[in-house]
Amino acid sequence: MINSTIAGFVAQEGRETEFIDCSAENTLAGLALKRTLGDIQARLTVDALVGATVLTIEMEVDSETGVAWPPFTAGSSVVVELEGGFTHSTTAATDQVGSTLTISVGLPVIANAGRGLGRAQVGQERDHRVHGFRVAGSTTSDGVRVIGASTSYLPGVALSEIRTALNKGHGIFAIYTDRLQVERARALNNGQGQTGQRGILVTNSTRPAILDCVGVDDQAVHTQQYGIQVAEANSVDPVVRGCYGSGNTTADIRLYLAGSYGANFPGEGFATTVDATPNNIIWRLQLQEGQVVEVELTVIARRTNGDDNARYTLRGIYKMVGGVTTAIVAPASSVVDYESQAAYAASLGISAQVVRLTVTGIAGHTINWSVQARTNRAA
Repeated sequence: MINSTIAGFVAQEGRETEFIDCSAENTLAGLALKRTLGDIQARLTVDALVGATVLTIEMEVDSETGVAWPPFTAGSSVVVELEGGFTHSTTAATDQVGSTLTISVGLPVIANAGRGLGRAQVGQERDHRVHGFRVAGSTTSDGVRVIGASTSYLPGVALSEIRTALNKGHGIFAIYTDRLQVERARALNNGQGQTGQRGILVTNSTRPAILDCVGVDDQAVHTQQYGIQVAEANSVDPVVRGCYGSGNTTADIRLYLAGSYGANFPGEGFATTVDATPNNIIWRLQLQEGQVVEVELTVIARRTNGDDNARYTLRGIYKMVGGVTTAIVAPASSVVDYESQAAYAASLGISAQVVRLTVTGIAGHTINWSVQARTNRAA
């Protein structure tokens, strides 16, 4: 595919597709594998407590085609997530008109349900395989784009023997994916005319594997900020093996660090308190809009001379709606498993949009604190 104003190749609403030994040059994007129609965010237009029957769909425009989402038709699957973790499945009773979709059965009355969030699902895309793909000179977007949905990750994509060079955006960009595997990819001199671009960028993904890949920017004026990056704070259990980079502006390889703030991986944190001064940066969690996240923290305190120690278990469920983070049902619970000093303390709280752990020592003591965190993300 040469000199096209749209993406050279697109797989959407597809299962087990294969692209073997294809190439694209001077197209909008080289290749786009997408799940964006599989799960579209929506909001209830009336309070779920009175039996909502209407969803307002947040319409978007396809970045590769410039076309708005096709409308949903009667019979499309609709899943509504109510606050508190409840879900209700139904179908569309009528075709979508504008941004409004009417569902067939009113939602059940559930105490403290609030408005809730909706998902209109029309696809089960998965398991794309791309081998031997070559792409250069994408005029607006990335060389290869792998795009899921924020509440419905695109699973099982395998990219091998990929060559990307001189693209406007990233060489390979993957967001909202599960079990993505990129093997023997070579990303050279991408980010033409832009700043902050990568050779290979994986973000908001679970279990990605980047194997034997190269991110090189050997131009006199570098365009790739990073050669290979698995974004911090929002990727779970990445594997990066046998990769290297050179000549990139900021870093050749950058991976997430355990303990970075985010709601999508377990994480850990460490801090020291001196006297009774509280520390509230040991561990924090930044939610995203529409997320419901359960948190369980194990916190251990040890006085530097070993004389005193403590252990706590803290739990809480939090949500973000309309940019506001709140605790669901009740404030976080804290279990004191052991305390040699009653003045020691550990607690969960909210500051603006951020859930944070605060630990406090005691006058005259220097305390080392460690936290192991488990987060269960429902949206």
